[in-house]
Amino acid sequence: MMKAAVLYGKKDLRLEQVPVPERKEHEVLVQILANGLCGSDIHFFTEGKLGPFVVDEPYIPGHEAAGKVVEGPGFSEGELVVIEPGIPCGKCEFCRSGRYNLC
Repeated sequence: MMKAAVLYGKKDLRLEQVPVPERKEHEVLVQILANGLCGSDIHFFTEGKLGPFVVDEPYIPGHEAAGKVVEGPGFSEGELVVIEPGIPCGKCEFCRSGRYNLC
């Protein structure tokens, strides 16, 4: 188990024990050591939504993180990493213009 801040809705953020995610074959499990708050995180907390995206089920916010590798291919245990969680398509207008974060 691990501690996580879980957002349930507008201004409803709870510190809870949650299961450690299971690593899939081509993934790396990272122990988070630091996490930033993005503008989207703030909107989700204060408004319960961001544009068309509404907090309608519990989720763990925070996608701007750094930590150390617990296990996974291509990395050494304990190696320090920063996380880029986006999975851009590489083909759309945003990706082709270098704004892959909007894909």
